[in-house]
Amino acid sequence: MDIDELDFYSNTLHSINLIKGPPMKYHVHVVMIQDIKELIEQSNITIYPTLREGNQCADFMAKH
Repeated sequence: MDIDELDFYSNTLHSINLIKGPPMKYHVHVVMIQDIKELIEQSNITIYPTLREGNQCADFMAKH
């Protein structure tokens, strides 16, 4: 998609902590978490926490 910079907002603090935290060996999604970490390292991606009210996509899905 040739994206130069991406800001990613998530209202799930646990997910952000898994991605930004230290490597782990024993987690059901360890491979996917490692893939995300590698993608972030190779790209200009910044992850930010947000409240559900500030995340329009999550807020919409929760209401429907």
